[in-house]
Amino acid sequence: MIKQATRRELIRQAIAELADANGVITAKAVFEAARSPNSILHHEFEWNGDNAVVALGMQRAAELIRTVRVEVVVQSHKVVAPYYVNDPRDNQSGVYRPLMSVKDDETIKRGVLINEISRIEAAIKRASAISGVLDLSHEFEQMMAAAEAARTRLDRAA
Repeated sequence: MIKQATRRELIRQAIAELADANGVITAKAVFEAARSPNSILHHEFEWNGDNAVVALGMQRAAELIRTVRVEVVVQSHKVVAPYYVNDPRDNQSGVYRPLMSVKDDETIKRGVLINEISRIEAAIKRASAISGVLDLSHEFEQMMAAAEAARTRLDRAA
């Protein structure tokens, strides 16, 4: 039985073929290769000028929103935190609320923290996979357990 390559496998292969002699890949090389309508990478990009400008503008706007910080003193320690956080009730990205405005709403506050824990878990999974491939320390299991415990505590508080 002949196995057909999945789109993901074809994309991986196309990117690998762009590597230099040292195996290094650049975003520019991938983008340039994707310009060809015959490339498997082509449909991964927005080529309509107006749509591309809007997508890039939305991405930059979100980056700018994430740069805004608030300084708060908590138990005599200055904490610098994001001023805006994603609204957990929003199914699409792009809706942010001031962090201080969610402080008194238990449902939204819990949702904001669960979103943050999800990001932590994703980073730990990525680091754990990398450390496994590189045959390095596996301390990430303890970190994941701590993140999962925090999520469980938040779920129980609901």
